Amino acid sequence: MALTYFGAAGLRDRLEEVPLEYLAAAAEDLAGTGPFAVYGVSKGGELALVLGATHPAVAGVAAMVPSFPGVSALHSDLQPWSGPGAPSGMPMGHVEPPHAGELFAPGTAFRTTRARGPRTTVPTLLVTTGDDTVLPPLRMEVPAGKTLERVHIQGAGHLIQPPHLPTTATVAPYGDGWLLLGGTPARNALANRTAWTRTLRFLRLLDSE
Repeated sequence: MALTYFGAAGLRDRLEEVPLEYLAAAAEDLAGTGPFAVYGVSKGGELALVLGATHPAVAGVAAMVPSFPGVSALHSDLQPWSGPGAPSGMPMGHVEPPHAGELFAPGTAFRTTRARGPRTTVPTLLVTTGDDTVLPPLRMEVPAGKTLERVHIQGAGHLIQPPHLPTTATVAPYGDGWLLLGGTPARNALANRTAWTRTLRFLRLLDSE
């Protein structure tokens, strides 16, 4: 199941105060088929961590370059999630949108705001990159008896996607300017292959338990 949670008909226009009840309803639909894992990239990776911590049917989480749960989206002071169990984070702060042609790298100003990350409550695969200029690499706490597999790819940027797709784009349109994603085409291609391979292995291990 691929879940859209904002920016579509009947949903929030922006990634602000998305009800966890909506996400839990999707999880309930999957729960009837047996144990399942949640996969996400960037804010979707954050969402995967939130669902893994709040919904008992989630058997595992694969989070690619996630943000700290509860951190607001860019240019917003509102929490991304709402409802019982929603994490309480902090705003990234009002940053002026980039001017025409300007490169924007929010992660460079955000790297020191958190020393520790959330506690994993289910088996978790955490993939981070060394040249992510959008978000700082997330750290997580691991309670006794829980499994956390960390994969860190040096020199790669924020854009994690399936392998064999073009990796030449190290910036993305944002406002009137450009969002700097970081990395190089070669390192980003390596990150895509590594993340995909480790995710498939992680899911196979979950399925065998």
